[in-house]
Amino acid sequence: MLRTLMSRVACLTLLVGASHANALQPPSSDGIVAPAWSSSETRAVGEMLAGVWKSGSVAQSDGQGSIAIVMAIAHINVDGVPDALYVEAAREDALWQPYRQAVFQVYTYKSGLRLRTYEIRNNPGIKNAIVGFAYAPELMPTLTRDDLIATLDLDLKKAGAGFHGQTPYPYPTGVGGAVEMTSRIELTPTTLASIDQGLAADGSIAWGSSEGDKYEFTKIQSPVTITRTPEGVVMVTLAKGEGEPLADGQLATAHYTGYLDDGFSFDSSRKRAQPMTFRWPGQMIPGWNLGVAGLKKGERRRVIIPSDLGYGPNGNPQARIPGNARLTFDIECVLLQDAPVQSQPSPSGGH
Repeated sequence: MLRTLMSRVACLTLLVGASHANALQPPSSDGIVAPAWSSSETRAVGEMLAGVWKSGSVAQSDGQGSIAIVMAIAHINVDGVPDALYVEAAREDALWQPYRQAVFQVYTYKSGLRLRTYEIRNNPGIKNAIVGFAYAPELMPTLTRDDLIATLDLDLKKAGAGFHGQTPYPYPTGVGGAVEMTSRIELTPTTLASIDQGLAADGSIAWGSSEGDKYEFTKIQSPVTITRTPEGVVMVTLAKGEGEPLADGQLATAHYTGYLDDGFSFDSSRKRAQPMTFRWPGQMIPGWNLGVAGLKKGERRRVIIPSDLGYGPNGNPQARIPGNARLTFDIECVLLQDAPVQSQPSPSGGH
């Protein structure tokens, strides 16, 4: 069931992203321009979609219980694709590991509106670099039309305080033994329902909702904590830790992966299968020292560091980090411990 739900989100109807009540992004310290809606009609749909959504418990495909799905939808800039929204969907217990990242576009089609879904090309890995940005969309680097692959459309119609949408015709698919699929959505300011089906060659339902069944989501307050320092470092906490926070002089052991905005991973302890232990604050770039403040054991956070608190105009050629590059670190705190007490040299007695 969870696998089926994932494929639905991919196809179109499980919309995610995040923003809060207002989908417009504030200006970014990195100069990213806040997006604007092209019309009042596209704004109406886009702002209704924008936010954080949570499903009821969904049975897992392996039969091992059930779990809720959290989706976030946020208005972003995409060159060549106006009125775009970034979508991020994950299990409630693994927000740092979304199973679906996509882009939606609301656009005028003839005399009505359509919602188009796009997959994000994962080359060289931009999807890894932007995890969590649905919760802080002002951090999102500008994507281009070339970063996206269009998948399908839904025709939208006003329905009371919200909108209903459906695919204008079945779309080809090879998922789960189906040969074509259809999708419908029902959207209000506080609820989102999806009705999706994959149809086998004989016309039977290969996967998805039986007639009358729905997967329902409710808009919720964001479960993600965003912390912004006066210096410009942003921390996106995707999983809370436990115990006391990192204290001055303590040792922290953490797994990390560092990304540039284009998705290039310049360093990763996970690739070495060896977490890094460091004293805090220590001989690290200033943005790292600021970004791990308050870290707790078990916490997962994204730390976004402006270039002047990273490697500045010179970059780090050895790590293939260019000058003036913003850095994003995916950090998982494994252990916090007191540093060993260093023994003092014994008095010489004047000798």
